[in-house]
Amino acid sequence: MNTFFFVVVALAVVAFIALNYFLERKRRAEMAQIAAQLGLTYYEGKSEAYYDLPLFSKGHSQKISNTMSGSKNGCHIAMFDYTYTTGSGKSRQVHNNSVCVLGVPQHFKPLFIRPENFLDKIAGAIGFDDIDFESREFSSRFYVKSNDKKFAYDIVHPQMMNFLLSSRKTPVIEIGGTHIGCYYTGKVKPNGYLDLYKFANEFYANIPDYVIRDCAT
Repeated sequence: MNTFFFVVVALAVVAFIALNYFLERKRRAEMAQIAAQLGLTYYEGKSEAYYDLPLFSKGHSQKISNTMSGSKNGCHIAMFDYTYTTGSGKSRQVHNNSVCVLGVPQHFKPLFIRPENFLDKIAGAIGFDDIDFESREFSSRFYVKSNDKKFAYDIVHPQMMNFLLSSRKTPVIEIGGTHIGCYYTGKVKPNGYLDLYKFANEFYANIPDYVIRDCAT
């Protein structure tokens, strides 16, 4: 009985490993196709850290894989699967993210934007509020944080608000230094990077010209 049980467990483990290997090979092939479609270069793994964005200082054991990168329209573009780990032992947790980073010829102040969640509403009710905007709809749907409110208002102007409100699936947005990062928590399907790429470029295009000029490096 014990021997049969261990054989079944061993076969299940082998099947699980084989399935993961097959799915990862399939993902790599599809990511390479997306890269070619966008005129980018694909790498299975590439270590490149963007430490001026908060995402890349979280946790430990950070790993970048399935990178698509290249230069277009004056920006360096990098999209990739990104993981980091928090905790250890039984509390160990691996966090998956699907990321697009634009390397831009400006130097921006830190700014953080993401869809608002239930915990944000509780925090706001007890006085820990984010930056509010004239648009009540926008303020109720998005959490915005920056040490410089004027810079936040300059970036999140009415046209930018309309763009964010009209987005079907808004990623988390982090701006800092010479990078604009947009990411989804979790691992999207490879073709999901097409939407992420489009979003990041449209977000950058919606930054006012005077901000672009003032922040030029």
